[in-house]
Amino acid sequence: MSALTLDAREESMELSPYLDDVLPHGMAADLKLLMAEMMHLVDLWNMIEAFRENAFHSLEPLAEVSLARTQTLVTSVYYQLNKRLPPTQQVDLGQCVSLLLHWLLATYDPEQTGLLRVLSLKVSLSIMCAGKMVDKLRYLFSLLADSGGHLMPGRFAHFLEEALALPASVLESPTFHYTESLPAAIFDHSRFMQE
Repeated sequence: MSALTLDAREESMELSPYLDDVLPHGMAADLKLLMAEMMHLVDLWNMIEAFRENAFHSLEPLAEVSLARTQTLVTSVYYQLNKRLPPTQQVDLGQCVSLLLHWLLATYDPEQTGLLRVLSLKVSLSIMCAGKMVDKLRYLFSLLADSGGHLMPGRFAHFLEEALALPASVLESPTFHYTESLPAAIFDHSRFMQE
């Protein structure tokens, strides 16, 4: 591990008790730590397998799952990761699960209902994990397409909302934000319906 990575990890551990008091800095630090230290070890194919193992593949994209079910998913991701890593490189299961779960809740459950949409989880976790961009785009398109391989405008709108929650979670929403008119600005949906 590089000195910079070790410094970032130590700094984040020192700050972790205070992250709740300083949400903007804390959220940015959490997201950077997630991506740089934990999510880069999980590749897209293992993430998809975790969705299958936890029966997320059979759920409707807009279905909501409980906090307990989300925790089971996240735990299985890191448990399977540790099985593939040598003992000296294994991650702290409890810390990883807690950090990712709290970030997901802060990002996708601001009303604190304890429920997260399946699409929110699939989009955020597949974007943040390691993998080739082309594979990620294919997977994301498969979430948005009908059985004939055509993009569904409603699902595309939900995808944009979920994907743009990522920069918003680190306070970049003035730069990247979702509006109701955004999907129509990208694609003319009336043209898709006529073809």
